[in-house]
Amino acid sequence: MSYSSFSLPREIIDMLSRRVGASLLVKGEPGSGKTLFALSLCKAFSGFNECFYLTARSTVDEVAEYYPIAKGLLDDRRVIDVTESRAEVKLDAAVSMRMYDKPSFLQGLYSMIKGGRNPPFVVIDSLESLKAGLKLPENDMSLEEVLIDMARETGGKNVFVSERMETSSLEYMVDGVITLQKENRNGRFLRLMKIGKARGVPFARSLYLFTLEDGVFSAVNFEALSMSQKVTRANMKFDLIYRESALDGHVSTGIKKLDNLIGGYLKGSLNLIEVDKGVGECHDYLHLPAVINHVIGGGRVALIPPGGLSAAFMKHILLSVLPEDRVKKNLVIADFGEKTNEGVILLKGDSLLQDAEAIFQYLDEGGLLVAGMDTLQHIYGLDELKNSLGRLIARIKRSKIVTLGIVKYEQEVINLLNHLADTHFMVRNMYGTVVAYGVIPHTPVFHPFLAEGKTLEVKLTVIV
Repeated sequence: MSYSSFSLPREIIDMLSRRVGASLLVKGEPGSGKTLFALSLCKAFSGFNECFYLTARSTVDEVAEYYPIAKGLLDDRRVIDVTESRAEVKLDAAVSMRMYDKPSFLQGLYSMIKGGRNPPFVVIDSLESLKAGLKLPENDMSLEEVLIDMARETGGKNVFVSERMETSSLEYMVDGVITLQKENRNGRFLRLMKIGKARGVPFARSLYLFTLEDGVFSAVNFEALSMSQKVTRANMKFDLIYRESALDGHVSTGIKKLDNLIGGYLKGSLNLIEVDKGVGECHDYLHLPAVINHVIGGGRVALIPPGGLSAAFMKHILLSVLPEDRVKKNLVIADFGEKTNEGVILLKGDSLLQDAEAIFQYLDEGGLLVAGMDTLQHIYGLDELKNSLGRLIARIKRSKIVTLGIVKYEQEVINLLNHLADTHFMVRNMYGTVVAYGVIPHTPVFHPFLAEGKTLEVKLTVIV
């Protein structure tokens, strides 16, 4: 099974892809995403297993209404209603096993899953509701024992959905245990998956951020490489897309979903990208798309690379994705020291305002300036930077230049800039994953990543 086909953790996919029977316990409080996770598992394995979804909490009609991802299972009559509801089932595709006792239920289920072309994949949502319907005590594990034996006999898979957060004896019987949680961190909503057990499978990670965006469970994959590094390693000519901002007086961020979130960057604005520790160079997913998009559209761009990225490296990256004539015409890179080649504006290092004037003369209205504040602090010193920033930003606003300021963690200048910024993004490492969110304006947490394929496009996974 191709892991890249599914937005599910590799550990879970690998555990449930083995030929022997296996059982997985999914725990979480109400609203944590258990049902969507279970249905996403069904969708992921539907081409390899005969999938059955037993709903003991919501009726089949409610599953069809609230979870569009279940449509394929409903069409194949694979959603089985085992609720205690007495309401009439309206869907013709429904299979009802209501009001059964334990022997009748097990016999009926076994007759449905045996003899299929592929091993069965059975989801029980939820275990507590099913046992209550069958009038079984919570501490009676005989139902679970039989279902686990069925999976062993048929080479099938069981997914038990549970609302019990405390440790239970079932955790020692199953092959895998995951817990889904909701968190609120400094006013930001997060969803977190914890893998507590995955028998026979090596752990790459035990914690994953995830989202229920668009009604589908998607784990946020770890992104070890920056956008620049991924573009370099791809070693190919990408197809390019030009994006215009939907709002007058704005320029595009170069990322469609980010444009939808904030409307683009206002001409004559300071847009702050604050980079926390543990991020490395992955902050370039936020500013490099704007640079590329601006050059594609014929706008002028000036770069003052942040620390760790040389002028030569940035030019190499941009030449690898953009037409050479566009780069020569529409891009300059500011550097300190000796002027090495064309397309470089030399920063003398005596006066920030004087050196900046050469950049302003190059940029026209709506031009884009990307400035690494750590580089400016290194060249001019902290005092010069503090004394000049107010006048520099006033000049930017008068000139209608769009400025992206990249500030590294613990830089003192952040306390001044965050009062002057029109937009302010924070880039952080959360649970081993680089994410960002808008402080001004307030946005959900999102994970930027480079889409696969020939088209150069940064996409966002929004945590909802």
